[in-house]
Amino acid sequence: MRTKDKAQMSWLGLFFVGTFTGLLAGIFGLGGGFLLIPLLSFWGIPVAEAAGTSLIAVWFSAIAGSALNWFKDTFDIGKSFQIALLGIPAAQLGVVVSDLFPDRLLKLIFAVLLLAMIYFMNLQQQLGTPAQDLQLEPTPAPLPAGVSGQKFYWWQYASIGAVSGFMSGVFGIGGGLIMVPLQLGFLAETLESAVANSLGAMVAIAASGLFGHAWRGEVLWIPGLCLGAGSLFGAPLGSYILPLLNSNFVTTAFRLLLLVLSLYMVRVSWVGGLG
Repeated sequence: MRTKDKAQMSWLGLFFVGTFTGLLAGIFGLGGGFLLIPLLSFWGIPVAEAAGTSLIAVWFSAIAGSALNWFKDTFDIGKSFQIALLGIPAAQLGVVVSDLFPDRLLKLIFAVLLLAMIYFMNLQQQLGTPAQDLQLEPTPAPLPAGVSGQKFYWWQYASIGAVSGFMSGVFGIGGGLIMVPLQLGFLAETLESAVANSLGAMVAIAASGLFGHAWRGEVLWIPGLCLGAGSLFGAPLGSYILPLLNSNFVTTAFRLLLLVLSLYMVRVSWVGGLG
């Protein structure tokens, strides 16, 4: 990283960025990497290093948010484990794949992924019953054996983990960007339970991706720890205020955020990138 770029990245500034991304983690179930990748790219850091560095904040956010969800009794460790089951090896595969493609192409793929998530969420809202799927109340208790009800198998959660883990390794996004919409669309989870499952799984998935990037020397530890320290403060705050927010406001804000970030990544990939 260039000397000029290091000067621009103040410790205090990184702490506040980490606090903001941690807040988003608690509200949306996202590790914050989807926001940190464009920001670190703006500072001139290649995508591979930005992904590795952002995973420090992702991991810290996941731990802090999951701890609060545990105390709130909204954390289902079984579902989080099922998601992480294939997410961990998939994250390692993603790290390897990230080294095979040029930085500019990775930025463009990341932008397309963000746009695809917006389309997917809109499609599910049109085909399903969003008022029910996106309610903020905790998931009801499991039905007793023999009682009719929709049943989901471990491999369905594990499949979501595989896709999310791969994206985590490639882009350093923690996987929550994929996990939350897929749980809402295919597993009929409420928003609050999907967020809790996502944060729980990201504790293991992000740690796996971070290890892979660190092994390849693709982690800037001081900036990453500054981001992580901020996320430790922001993530519990986001988890606390989530039930207080209107579900329509949350999902609309989520879509707008994805759109802005995708347009930015398209721009930097089109002009040749900033890293």
